[in-house]
Amino acid sequence: MSTDFEMRNFKRRRQKRNSGEGSSHLYMEKTGKSENKRKVEGLEDNVAPQNYGPEAQHLTCPSCRATVTTKVLHENSTKTHIICLIMCVVGLWPCCLIPYCVDSCKNANHYCPSCNAYLGTYKG
Repeated sequence: MSTDFEMRNFKRRRQKRNSGEGSSHLYMEKTGKSENKRKVEGLEDNVAPQNYGPEAQHLTCPSCRATVTTKVLHENSTKTHIICLIMCVVGLWPCCLIPYCVDSCKNANHYCPSCNAYLGTYKG
């Protein structure tokens, strides 16, 4: 059973898709001209590609156009699990949980603090 929150998000996404927000093909159909813009997750964008690092960065969000410092959330990755497995195999099983506590063994996902849009990932 869907929750009210899921239904509202579904309706909002459908409205955006039907209204043509962020789609350059509608512009081309109406005017016959194409725009020289890069597409980023369905949004038109003139912002240069960003190389993200492990720390928060100052940039312009391609989604809401606000100048922000990114919000960074660290997430376990395959690298984290492999390091843990290697430590167990080598005999360092008492220390095998350390990679789960160290941010440098995890991926750093960058988000916009204003609109919570996903901006990119740093794979450390």
